[in-house]
Amino acid sequence: MIKTIKSLRILPRWIILLIDTAILLVSVLFAYALRFDFNIQQIIYERVDVGVILFVSCGLASIFMTKSYAGIIRFTTIQDGQRIVYMVTLTTLMTAVINLIYYNFDNLLIPRTVIIISFFNAIIFLFSYRLVVKYVFSYFSNSIHPRVNVMIFGAGEFGQITKQVIDHDTTSNTKVVAFLDDDPLKIGKVINGVKIYDPKKDLPEIIHKLKIHELVISSNDISLERTNELVDLCLWHNLKIRSVPQADKWVKGELSVNQIRDVKIEDLLGRDSVEIDNINVSNELKGKKVLIIQVRAVLSEARW
Repeated sequence: MIKTIKSLRILPRWIILLIDTAILLVSVLFAYALRFDFNIQQIIYERVDVGVILFVSCGLASIFMTKSYAGIIRFTTIQDGQRIVYMVTLTTLMTAVINLIYYNFDNLLIPRTVIIISFFNAIIFLFSYRLVVKYVFSYFSNSIHPRVNVMIFGAGEFGQITKQVIDHDTTSNTKVVAFLDDDPLKIGKVINGVKIYDPKKDLPEIIHKLKIHELVISSNDISLERTNELVDLCLWHNLKIRSVPQADKWVKGELSVNQIRDVKIEDLLGRDSVEIDNINVSNELKGKKVLIIQVRAVLSEARW
């Protein structure tokens, strides 16, 4: 089963469309059952087949209009939930309008209470099954590959965009588990289920507790000195460190995982690196063994 789930990437949209349609069907049938206390004879007397066809048909039209099937199920977000609410609301309104028009000529096609109950059923069922699929994929994905926990420095707009990009990366099992920010007004708050921590307080404990593997710098106003401090911190705690480029360097105005790169020497110098192309230096070192000693300043706990 694990191999099967691993092999699945993205469900085709037509499958999602079929599942959503089936859920709308179940929602309206369950609404009839609730409304008439599971009395089969009464449900049949109320022309359940006509009501089901009307609600599901309006649902199909609403699905195509709102494109609620377009999202990737295992990456369900609040935005997907909003799209579901829009779709079900539109379905309910269309059903109610057609029902009212038909009532003026003959009788109701579907009881009003059934429409209302179907509305709530559809929202609950559609969103719940998406959350279940998301949980199942997450569970088996973590079982297959060790999870890489990432911490993002910068809890502003850049940081939130970076989190979405990392969470939607299907090529790695990477998860954002914490934000860091120097703004005291943001510390302690939660963004999309991820808490914001103070980088100057108890940071070693946070790294150990959350089992952080990597730090991503995502701030458009971070100073060179602050960048060097973060790099020193990562070196001290054996963390990989990457950075997000400025927004004007994003490809077609959008950030992708491939653009989140390792921190380069130029980022720490504040200038381009100097390339030595000296024939004398080359002749002096040619054929010799060279020992390179790295000198790194040790940061005190008080500094953080």
